[in-house]
Amino acid sequence: MENQRIRLSKSMLKEALLKLLQKEDIGRITVAQLCETAQINRTTFYKYYGNTYDLLAEIENDFFEELRDTFDNSRLSEKDMLTYTVSYLDKNRDKMKVLLNALSNDSFYDLLMQQTFISTYLDQEILQNSSPSESKYLRLFFSHGIYAILRDWISSEDPESQEELIALILSIRKKFGN
Repeated sequence: MENQRIRLSKSMLKEALLKLLQKEDIGRITVAQLCETAQINRTTFYKYYGNTYDLLAEIENDFFEELRDTFDNSRLSEKDMLTYTVSYLDKNRDKMKVLLNALSNDSFYDLLMQQTFISTYLDQEILQNSSPSESKYLRLFFSHGIYAILRDWISSEDPESQEELIALILSIRKKFGN
């Protein structure tokens, strides 16, 4: 269990990295820049992380852990699951924009699709009456499609409301799902 000082140091480093990622690619951010921005000693940084990519990986893991904790232990309806996800993304829009831009599409998408709650949802709600070949392509269709919609919505300067987005996704799902 981490004590309060460790949690504070890590939090300051994460915020500093997110701030720097708004202006700079992860490959160009040095540990010295990061520590200066966070006002933390380099020794402290290296106590917890080997490099900036390790810190970015922890930020990603924090995001997925929060989603996993919500969904793995509950049986939410499709609309409730979507509502929670869209609300979470909207509440953390700036952080999500930075994360989505810091990672390649494939990297973030792969991490997202590895989440048990997403695979379970696709299997139970969309793919249950499909043949194996249909399941393969329906999984790709829905997962990439919803991911693209959410990514575009997060990046938009004038996004639809949460309610409009949820209604849109559910409408598409109804038209093309089982």
